[in-house]
Amino acid sequence: MIPDFLRTFPVARHEFDGTSSEVPVPVEEPLELQLRYPGDPPSTLVVLMRTPGDDLDFVMGFLLSERIIEAPADLVELREAGIGRNTHNIVLATLSPDRAFEPRSADRFEITSAACGVCGTTAIDSTTGHLVSLFPTSPEIGASAVERAFDTLEGAPLVTTTGGVHGAAVLELDGEGVVLREDGNQHFAVDKALGGALRQGLDPAASLVGVTGRASFEILEKVLRFGAPGLVFDSTPTSLAVRMAAEHGLTLIGVQDGRAGVYAGRSRVRQTVSR
Repeated sequence: MIPDFLRTFPVARHEFDGTSSEVPVPVEEPLELQLRYPGDPPSTLVVLMRTPGDDLDFVMGFLLSERIIEAPADLVELREAGIGRNTHNIVLATLSPDRAFEPRSADRFEITSAACGVCGTTAIDSTTGHLVSLFPTSPEIGASAVERAFDTLEGAPLVTTTGGVHGAAVLELDGEGVVLREDGNQHFAVDKALGGALRQGLDPAASLVGVTGRASFEILEKVLRFGAPGLVFDSTPTSLAVRMAAEHGLTLIGVQDGRAGVYAGRSRVRQTVSR
């Protein structure tokens, strides 16, 4: 685990009035993801520009989001594989022999940054064909769980310290488990949170996902792949995100101008969210 103090870097900020101060900015470094089957040599799948920290969670969530795995059981090993100063910048994932994957089919993998996502695919239809209506009878989501999600995101340390990263959280609806992760890339923050929840054994079907920033198609796809019935966010949704949420039975709650509103699944939120 990388300490928080290694995830920010002090830089000088010079004001127009002639004063200056030292401020923390989020660190950005490459993470090389290597993939193999047992007994085979590793090969590099992708290089991801991320904020260091929670990298095993990140890789777990990334592999799930990219449909390389369906569940943690599809991996027989997940570990840091770097040496020296790059100890934390290489992760090796070993696939189960029962999990079929052809690296050559992943033709959009390259150096992937905050601009990554569906832009690397050729058609929207190719990204939604694997999704089904996961929540025909979605559970109710209480106001307390929604409030706790927003409180968790507002207390994210790097978000608070730098103002330049995103936070994502997975919270069990019964209030027991909370996983909070952060990254300069919103998509990667979500991958980290989803991967952390899987590695900690949280039940996706009884969880709520929260994220700072807008709710886009790609964020909805990740949440649906994970299997959570609800998503909260502190900005606006896109039109496609609202449509996807309605089609797949996912409850969608956002905050704009300091007020919470439900964009999909209103009947499943029976209490007033006080913000």
